[in-house]
Amino acid sequence: MQLIISEKPSTAKIIAAVVGASDKEYDGKEFCYKGNGYYVVNARGHLYSLGMPENYGYSKVYRLDELPMFPTFELFPECDSTNGLRRIIAKLINLPEVESIICATDAGREGELVFRHIYHANKCTKPVYRMWCNSMTDEAIRKCLENLPPDSEFDGEYKAALAREQSDWLIGMNLSRLYGVMDNYPHRVGRVKTPVLSIIVQRDKEIENFSKTISYRLEIDNGALSEQVYATKEEAEKVLTASKGTDANVQSAITENKSKNRPLLHSLTTLQQEANRVYGYTAKEVLEAAQSLYEKKFTTYPRTDCNYISEDMRGKVIAVVSKMGDREEYSERSRRLLGQALNFDSRIINNNR
Repeated sequence: MQLIISEKPSTAKIIAAVVGASDKEYDGKEFCYKGNGYYVVNARGHLYSLGMPENYGYSKVYRLDELPMFPTFELFPECDSTNGLRRIIAKLINLPEVESIICATDAGREGELVFRHIYHANKCTKPVYRMWCNSMTDEAIRKCLENLPPDSEFDGEYKAALAREQSDWLIGMNLSRLYGVMDNYPHRVGRVKTPVLSIIVQRDKEIENFSKTISYRLEIDNGALSEQVYATKEEAEKVLTASKGTDANVQSAITENKSKNRPLLHSLTTLQQEANRVYGYTAKEVLEAAQSLYEKKFTTYPRTDCNYISEDMRGKVIAVVSKMGDREEYSERSRRLLGQALNFDSRIINNNR
């Protein structure tokens, strides 16, 4: 038997259907899929974390004499609500008939971290293979399963995520407690949150202290502006009066031919920016929508900065664009796209990226 561990219940359901694991085996409220030589089970995000300072012997009360804290990191259960999941996964990992494990968590460094924490927390030594799949189509999953590299090939992603997690802990826990001791207030300092708040505060101060300044340029009848900028209206009018009735000499003219390539496919960031500009959606709303579309097999995995699709998605794109034509508001656009032929060059399809 092989054990496949995914990150989300919806992903486990899709994978189980592809591999033919059609039976459900329950352990309390939690269950796994079983059949055709596979067990398929899901985590639910991070099941293990680095814990809290008190897990390492530090007091719950903020104390200056305990700072800075540099513990030897260990893994601890993330929260009580996921105890059932941890129990069933531990049981499956330790089954004698499970000879190897397939990591099928999300195709990104955080997905790698989710799995490695599960693997290490259970002191597992069984061989692990990686299903690195950016698309949840049946075809993409089958193709990934046909060529499973050892999970050790993704050590770089794991180490990057682990470094991020440990640095977040060191910065967040130490500085939160330090500022808490300094002014007796429960601060929450973080690697992302605190710099963003600082930028917002700085911008607010700039707006608050902003004072208008007006500058002037001379304009001729064809709309051309002078390069010279004048600080006062009087200075500009003086030059204007002196220039009336005289010829304007062209000192230089520049002609440029520019070409601009079409943009790459959306990453999550550019999708969030455009959805905010066009529809006013928040970043969170876009992420939730993108995640839902991914789980329904309509889009690729959103939580990466990837701007490309793989060769196996070519037919899917054509089908999606064709289906858009069924909606009246998109029919003309769909017809035009298909009529001019979709340009699947290396800016669109790139298996290496």
